[in-house]
Amino acid sequence: QIKEMVAVDGNELSVLKHLGTEPLHVDEICRASGLAAAVVNSTLTVLELKGVVRQFGNLNFAIARNTREVAGINLRG
Repeated sequence: QIKEMVAVDGNELSVLKHLGTEPLHVDEICRASGLAAAVVNSTLTVLELKGVVRQFGNLNFAIARNTREVAGINLRG
């Protein structure tokens, strides 16, 4: 089976470290990552476009169901 690798930058990696399969509110992601709300929001948008995260309404995000590995990093799930 061929795995598609998704490249991530530093902010994306910081956000991903705090996400799992259960939705987490963007405010919690900001607190946990130490990143500003604007940075977290834009980063989550990019990750959503890449198919790595999914929004579950009301600014709650989780790792996309089909995502297990990003840039060689195993994600929680």
